[in-house]
Amino acid sequence: MICGTTAIGAMPVRTPLYIKFSVSSSHTIQVGNEVLTSSKDFDQHLAAFKKALIKEVKAYQKKHNQLPKDIRGTFHESHLMGTRGMYRDVVIAVKKELGIQ
Repeated sequence: MICGTTAIGAMPVRTPLYIKFSVSSSHTIQVGNEVLTSSKDFDQHLAAFKKALIKEVKAYQKKHNQLPKDIRGTFHESHLMGTRGMYRDVVIAVKKELGIQ
């Protein structure tokens, strides 16, 4: 009789297809292993977020030899659409800059 454990070693390792980030209620952002705290100047905060996203995408590309398929984020429920829109504008700018469809 053939043991079923031999098939486990042949299972392919799945590559995550997207970069994840999260924004807390205090505007603390986690991108990969990096945590960005909110500064008084929100434009600087968004610029730091963009820089962290670009860094994470380039690390992904170096590790997997391809660009991620998407950049996805989660927001705290207290954030209104305008606040979420500012973060999404940064995500869209990064996607255009790096050629992520």
